[in-house]
Amino acid sequence: MNATQDSDDCACGMPRWLLTSALAYKQVHGPLAVAVCLLGSVANCLNLVVLRELRAAPVNRILSWLAMVDVFVMLLYLPFAYEVYIDPDRHWRSYLPAWAAFLLLHMQLAQVLHTASVLLTLLLATWRCLTLAQLTPGRGSGRRPSDSDTLLTVALVGCLVLAIVLCVPAFLCFTLSQRSSDEFPHTRYIITLSELAQSNGQYKYITISDIYIDQNA
Repeated sequence: MNATQDSDDCACGMPRWLLTSALAYKQVHGPLAVAVCLLGSVANCLNLVVLRELRAAPVNRILSWLAMVDVFVMLLYLPFAYEVYIDPDRHWRSYLPAWAAFLLLHMQLAQVLHTASVLLTLLLATWRCLTLAQLTPGRGSGRRPSDSDTLLTVALVGCLVLAIVLCVPAFLCFTLSQRSSDEFPHTRYIITLSELAQSNGQYKYITISDIYIDQNA
């Protein structure tokens, strides 16, 4: 029975059929991701055009901010998807300082944007609940929550600020490092754990990021 399990599993412990499927999907992930990002960006831009005429409603303002965040997320992923999954000549550029800096920026900014998207979604749900509570007979006067555009503006900006604050630990965990070896003709610039993260044993599990960035070594 052990022999059967060994033959069905690869060296990394992943089932062989799952690894085969992942490698097969990897061949189409790049073009598919680029297509989804382009179409999604166009769709969200159309949403912004439509919602522009209806921005007086608080819910539509929140939806507009969500659409803008989604556009930035997809536009940010486009160069990454092209470089990593489509460009066949990317190997010699994998360790250039400009690309390493972009990877670090991409990683940190994507985390901020995704966090902001989650917070805006929570704000949207909360605002709708408050609106329904105000419109329920006997529980409100029929007005919007606080009937104040200023409050909504503060809440929207607060979501972005809070997203940045929540991601500060991630900002402090990673840095750009130089690596050189006899096997590689040029100095490599890769993303590694910062000195602060290395001095804290709780962050040792994040070293997998170094392996991911340094996968061509």
